[in-house]
Amino acid sequence: MPGIPEVRPLSPIDLPLLHRLNTVTEVVGLDTLTMLTRGIHPLESAVKSAVSLMDSGAQTIVLREGDNAFFGQFRHRIGEVAAHIVFIAPDLSQYGNDERWLRLLEGMISTAGRRSAHTLKAEISEDDEAFTVLQQAGFAVYARQEIWRRDPAPVPTPAFNLVRPATDLDALALNALYAGVVPRLVRMADAPPESKPSTLVYDDRGGRVTGAITTTEGKNGIYLTAVFDPALCAHRTPEIIESVLARLPRATKVPVYMCVRRYQDWLSTALEASHFAPLVSQAVLVRHITSRVATGTYRAVSVVEGVSLALPTTREFTRAEPEVEG
Repeated sequence: MPGIPEVRPLSPIDLPLLHRLNTVTEVVGLDTLTMLTRGIHPLESAVKSAVSLMDSGAQTIVLREGDNAFFGQFRHRIGEVAAHIVFIAPDLSQYGNDERWLRLLEGMISTAGRRSAHTLKAEISEDDEAFTVLQQAGFAVYARQEIWRRDPAPVPTPAFNLVRPATDLDALALNALYAGVVPRLVRMADAPPESKPSTLVYDDRGGRVTGAITTTEGKNGIYLTAVFDPALCAHRTPEIIESVLARLPRATKVPVYMCVRRYQDWLSTALEASHFAPLVSQAVLVRHITSRVATGTYRAVSVVEGVSLALPTTREFTRAEPEVEG
């Protein structure tokens, strides 16, 4: 009988297998930002993760079963609480059954947990076969989103420049905006906008930050994510989007994509006015990773007047995962 497939992080001794991976065309991409801005290159990224002496952020897991090899990769940098699956290859049709995918996913979950990630995220259409397998692996739907696309084209000069790059002074305002308008369940899957120049903010007349668009540029395209307070800036959203596009010189040469979560459906009118069109609908799935935290055992210690108190020492236990509605 064949042995249990071996699942482990990729190492330099696995590099000969990557030549076979390089010929795989049926790669399942689960990271929309990476797919649309840089493209998914399994061989290149896996080699970097295997031979780099630095933390490249790309972690590749290999499943060995005889002469066959299957691969999954997620991105995560030390110190971040969230990890994101980039791809799994080959696709389910070449795996033969779901068991290998499930074992590979468990390998990624375990590796992400050892790197102190709290969550592992994936994005995929709900009608994709992989969606069901991810749910079987304990992933739950935390948000739904639609990706909009604007083809390369000249950008009209806006009448007013309504946005500016964020600075460190905007950190508190960005966190407050995020906490105030993003639903709690979605906040468990995402992080607030960062106070850095790639985040463009909109200040209302009172000087409050009521809108923020994060821009990520790659050789294949530009990806936008937005946080808006609809009560305070909905009337100016078309102008805000035009102001953002005007700050993206490469929008004339590469597509611009914008991720719109379900609770942001009101943005569709403004996007259509800026020549965006719907591209694909997806679910955002999150798997909470079991973490080890401290609980108490007790030992007696002496205090004043001979009274003994019980003070805690530490012992590991497994934290229960929260219940989440799909």
